[in-house]
Amino acid sequence: TGRAALSARKRDYAAAESYYKKALTVKGAEANQLRSVYNDMANFYFRFNKKAEAEKAMQALLALPCKTAEEQFQTNFLRSRFLSLNKNFDEAIKIMEETAKLKGLTPARVASCYGNICSLYFNKNDYERAREYYKKAKSVPNGNWKYEYLRKKLGFQN
Repeated sequence: TGRAALSARKRDYAAAESYYKKALTVKGAEANQLRSVYNDMANFYFRFNKKAEAEKAMQALLALPCKTAEEQFQTNFLRSRFLSLNKNFDEAIKIMEETAKLKGLTPARVASCYGNICSLYFNKNDYERAREYYKKAKSVPNGNWKYEYLRKKLGFQN
């Protein structure tokens, strides 16, 4: 998917899309490799406001088995992003709250879940809950979560 990303940066969108599709045809690809391609494709389509294509990539990603907490995190993070783009903040929040409880997530991933929930509440204009989850994300030991733009928008000094 490196060539696809490079093509997208060069604004050669047709080539980028073609490279992503070729990556899906590699024989013997494992689920985690396919997950990465579908994730990149969905992000590519999100970026260029091709919602139908992004949803297809997301559905293909969701159909793949998740064997680890990290794989489930990646899948759910993409799912919540798609839902938030469609203004379905409550469902996206629910998914990320469940994701934060997965056994085996690193502290950075748990903090990222809470940070994503913070962003979702912010986009929902529920600033009180956004502040609550901002604090929760920052309080995760070794979480290393940093969202400077939200800190300022939520009125935190440090």
